[in-house]
Amino acid sequence: MPKPSIIRSVLLRVAYNLEFLRIKARGLLIRIVPCKVFLIETLALFHGLMSLFTKFNQWKVIARFAKHTGSVIPGWLYILKYFIQRGRDDIWGVVYCEAGSGIKKYFTVENRDLIEQAVEEGKGAILVGAHLGPSLYAVMFHELNIDIRMLASKKFTKYIEEASEFGMKSLISNKVKILKDAQLTLRAGKSERELIQHLRKGGVVAMHIDFPSHQKQEGVVSDFFGMPMRFNYFPFKLSLSYNAPVFFYYFNKDKNSGYKLSFSPCGNFSTPEEGIKKYSFFFQKHIISHPFMWNELPEFFSWFPNSTNPLP
Repeated sequence: MPKPSIIRSVLLRVAYNLEFLRIKARGLLIRIVPCKVFLIETLALFHGLMSLFTKFNQWKVIARFAKHTGSVIPGWLYILKYFIQRGRDDIWGVVYCEAGSGIKKYFTVENRDLIEQAVEEGKGAILVGAHLGPSLYAVMFHELNIDIRMLASKKFTKYIEEASEFGMKSLISNKVKILKDAQLTLRAGKSERELIQHLRKGGVVAMHIDFPSHQKQEGVVSDFFGMPMRFNYFPFKLSLSYNAPVFFYYFNKDKNSGYKLSFSPCGNFSTPEEGIKKYSFFFQKHIISHPFMWNELPEFFSWFPNSTNPLP
C-alpha cells in the first residue's frame, strides 16, 4: 500500500483513533450498565434520529423506494422507521464486537446445520447475501468455526489496512482485528485462484451481490422492483462449475431484541441467469417482508443514471 503524505497520515491517525475511542466507549458503557438491551435501544434511537436529521438528502429517495415496493406505510413514517433501524444496526454491530459474551446471546443462527452438512459432504458451499442489517457477517462467520472465506472489495480491505496502521493498538476495534486475519477475507479482483482452491478443498465462500454488476450483457434481471438490476452472476457460475450448493444468508431483527442470522438453500438452477433470478426474487421478498433492513437503499436509484422516470 503506497504511503500517504505526512499531513494525510496525521489526519488519518486522528480520525481513526477518534472513531475507535467512540466505539470502545460504547462497548465499555454497555459492559457496566445492568439494563443492557434498554441502553442499546436508547442509544440506537438517538443515533438513528441523528442520522435522520443529518442525512435529510436521502429522505426523498427512501420515500420513493417505499412507494415503489408497494409499501402501505406513509412515506414520512417509512423514512423514520428506516433511520431508526439503521441506528439499531450500527449500535448493535458495535456492541457485538466490543461488549463481550453478555451481548452475543442476543444473536442467534438459524439453519447452521445446512452449511455444516455441505462441508461434511466435501463439496464446499457458496453463501450469497446483501447488506441487510448490521455489518457483522464476516465476524459472525469467523465465530461459527466453519472454514468460511469472505470476498471483500478493494475499498474495504484498504480501510482495514489503514485502520490497522493508523489506529492505536489499545483502541483498535475488535472487528478490525478479526477482519485483519488473512485467513478470513479474500480481496476481490486479486484472489480468484485462491478462492477457487478454497472451494475445491471443501471450504465455504461468502459474498455480497446487491451492487449492480458491471458486466453489460450478463446477469440481467429486468424485474427488480420494475428496474433492470444487473446482479453479479459470478457465484452462480462458480457453483455450476464446481458443483457447490448455494445458500442465501441474511439478518433479521429478532422480536426478542438482537438479531437472527439465517441461511436458506437456493435450490437447483441450470444457468447463472436462473440462479440470479432466484436470488432476485428472494431478495425482493425479504425487503417487502422486512422493510428498513437494507443498508444500501439510499444508493439504489443512483445505480440507474439513464432511467429518466424509474417510478410510476
